[in-house]
Amino acid sequence: MPSKFTDEYDRVKANLAIPSNTDKLSAEEQKLIDNLILLMEASGPAPGHAAALDTLREQCQRGLFKRIFGMDKDREANGILDLSRTDATKNKKAAALKTLRHLYLLSKFGGHDAWALSLPKSYRNWATGELENADADSLKTKLKDINEYHTKRDLKNLQHASQKALAWSQKANVICDSVGPNTIGRKLIQRWFADEDHQSDAKISALAARLSTGFQKISRACNSGRMILTDDPTVRGDGNWENSEAFAYRLGGQRLNVIYIEKAFFGKGNTLEGSKNWARILIHELTHSQLNTDDVTVPGDAHPRYSWHPQGIKPRKDSFHTEYAMNNADSWAFFAVDAAGMLTNSERNVALNPKP
Repeated sequence: MPSKFTDEYDRVKANLAIPSNTDKLSAEEQKLIDNLILLMEASGPAPGHAAALDTLREQCQRGLFKRIFGMDKDREANGILDLSRTDATKNKKAAALKTLRHLYLLSKFGGHDAWALSLPKSYRNWATGELENADADSLKTKLKDINEYHTKRDLKNLQHASQKALAWSQKANVICDSVGPNTIGRKLIQRWFADEDHQSDAKISALAARLSTGFQKISRACNSGRMILTDDPTVRGDGNWENSEAFAYRLGGQRLNVIYIEKAFFGKGNTLEGSKNWARILIHELTHSQLNTDDVTVPGDAHPRYSWHPQGIKPRKDSFHTEYAMNNADSWAFFAVDAAGMLTNSERNVALNPKP
């Protein structure tokens, strides 16, 4: 069963603030802890304090965990917590710092801010759960493990995908503001959302207004500096994780703006491939979390209406009518990709039409 990063974020925030024995912290280390606490705002990590993460990684390379958790021959000699505190309490603080060691602000790959959490591949839980019952030797091993789930190339690709998701959502919004005769906006709305009963000027305009409002919300979510891309380590290796590209909780499902990147995200098994598929996935998931869309399953269908569905996602009043399309995440996502001029004729035909 998937678990929410928001819950782990709140645990990290609370555990980071566990009182330390300041006599055993250098001024530099205490300043780092203070800055990390400032980073952890209730609405998500604050871009203005992201430099503390780079400082944390630098300090880790210089033996931070060894110094502050006594991971040398004299375990307690340099412990940052009072010696009367339990190992479990120390482990909570260690897990908080370990999580933040693997959190990245991706703006270094471009002007748009998004976050990525890339815990070690070996973890099968969030860091708090992974380290909760670790003894001294296990704690040392787990803290030293920096073989991350995402490669540097993955992080760069995620940043580029988030930039494209923002740009394409903004373009879709602009297109929806002009839907007069012979406009690209009208053509695209007819293509992806308007069934045979929704071809009039009034109905196209009504659809355009709904789409414009939706893409404004998606654009704000992309451009907030608080969007977090992570996988859920508690489901690594299960069947859904192996075959799924990503998931997000529907509107109101969690406080933070999180998209969970799963095993197939960088795969080649969908209608689109490469960077435009990655951006398409992010828009798809943002419609779930920001607009409360669904992966619509029409009565009688075996699968939701993804682009690869045997009947496609072209709106038809007798099988996939307008309201189905307006509630379908992949319809919104492909509209955005098409609005950006990024679909080939072949890709468009595969997504819209019944498969041979």
